[in-house]
Amino acid sequence: MIQGSLKTMPLSDLVQWLAAAHKTGTLVVEGPNYTTRVIFRDGTIISSSSTDPRSYFGQFLLAYTQLTEEDLRRAFALQEKSRVRLRRNIYIKTLLGKILSDEGLLRESEIMRVLRIKSEETILNAFLWPDGSFRFLPDELPPEELIPIALEVQLVVNKGIQRSEEWRQIRAIIPSARATFRVQPERIPADLVLSALESRILLLLGQGKPIDEIMLELHLTEFAADRTVYDFFKQGFVELTNVLSESGSWLNAQAAYGSVENLIASGQKSYDIGQYEATIVATRQALREDPGADEARKLLEKSEREFSESFYTKLFDRGDVPHLNGSRDSLHGEFSAEEKFLLARINGVWDIDSLVKISPLKEVDTLAILKRLVDRNLVSMAHPGS
Repeated sequence: MIQGSLKTMPLSDLVQWLAAAHKTGTLVVEGPNYTTRVIFRDGTIISSSSTDPRSYFGQFLLAYTQLTEEDLRRAFALQEKSRVRLRRNIYIKTLLGKILSDEGLLRESEIMRVLRIKSEETILNAFLWPDGSFRFLPDELPPEELIPIALEVQLVVNKGIQRSEEWRQIRAIIPSARATFRVQPERIPADLVLSALESRILLLLGQGKPIDEIMLELHLTEFAADRTVYDFFKQGFVELTNVLSESGSWLNAQAAYGSVENLIASGQKSYDIGQYEATIVATRQALREDPGADEARKLLEKSEREFSESFYTKLFDRGDVPHLNGSRDSLHGEFSAEEKFLLARINGVWDIDSLVKISPLKEVDTLAILKRLVDRNLVSMAHPGS
């Protein structure tokens, strides 16, 4: 097994070396927040995946096709019905793309187009990580069925290097995802042609939405949203108006424990007494400080798993349906972008499992936010048939 740090071997060099050596196996790249896997066969990239929910196939389908969240929810339900157990803890399900094609929701050509975008974007986003660790697992391929997408390695590397430079330029103008912009319609060129996605972004900017809310609403990665806004800025018809403060988001919670070692120790203490949320906060901060902190990563994975299992065994069932306690107009208080996203989709019909599957957030984050909304008496849960 080959392993190391992205500080000593940049991702571009690593990917080129694997291609030149005609390697077959899985490259695992671990960043501050997520893990990306790149699958090689004879030096060609044939697939990729990430623990970042924004890189899931369903999220790209929502962002780059006319598929609706309700369409995706129903497709997931059909997929679940197709699940067949092979042996203990091993199941197979009909591929999501096949279900969408069979149901007449998307053409096969659309599905393949988005699958290629997803495979490439998942890798390219890893080029933006400031730090991380990697390991290459020779001859290890995913057990599940893959739809192979052959990507030209040198083209991916060139795009990755270009993306890193673009990101530096974008960040000079858009300092964070909490930025808001003013649209100046009189400056929009009369002959400007926008895609459907660009038009939706421009509309939401005009409503005063910060970029983090636009990302969630349109199921986009941060780079995709920022680059579009940056292009608008460069063309002169949007201008930066404000950078909002963080609004107490569960995702951005900070633990004030100093060093990485202290964060891990504090997280372990919280884990030992069943305070998994505190463990998650501490270990995520530790990994932001040092993505190579394996002890923190293992503790984070355990605490996220324990929190989710505890949520489903002690609090609510996957089939429970969230309801707003009152009208949407009566909601009061400060809400994070993630809370606003979930509140907008609590309709008294979709159950917890549906919200988890259409959400661009990690399952544990969706559950934690739902729990906090219930604790604030903004949301209540109803069990089907009760």
